[in-house]
Parts: sequence; C-alpha cells; structure tokens
Amino acid sequence: MEKFSSKFQKLGVLLKERRMEQGISQQTLSAICDVDIRTVQRIEKGDSNFSLLIFFSICDALQLDISKVFYEMNR
Repeated sequence: MEKFSSKFQKLGVLLKERRMEQGISQQTLSAICDVDIRTVQRIEKGDSNFSLLIFFSICDALQLDISKVFYEMNR
C-alpha cells in the first residue's frame, strides 16, 4: 500500500480544500458522514486507507462529482 500513499495524500488535500471552500468543519463533515472526526482528520492528512463507502459519503456530503475528484487528483 505504500506505493499509493502519495495518492491518498493528494486525495486528502483535495477533499480538505473542497470542505474548507464550503465552510464545513471537520466535525460537521464527520457527523454528516457518520464517521469519527479522527477518521476525517486522518483522511485529510493522507494517513488513512479508507473505504469507498466513506469516500462516497464524503463526496455526497460535499456535493462532489466522484469522477471529477479523481480527475483533479491526477492532474
């Protein structure tokens, strides 16, 4: 999994940027997605190998198009 760590870091940064642009706190996002706030913190730092279910939930909460997230992540 180590070879994907930079991908998780890019994804985490991207999700954090989008969350902050919308003025949503980590605590609010964690409540909407029904995950612990530490999970959101680890994701945003790129320290977490999280499930697709959590990823889909975050994208839904932030009203992000999943394909656009992957596109932006790979630019």
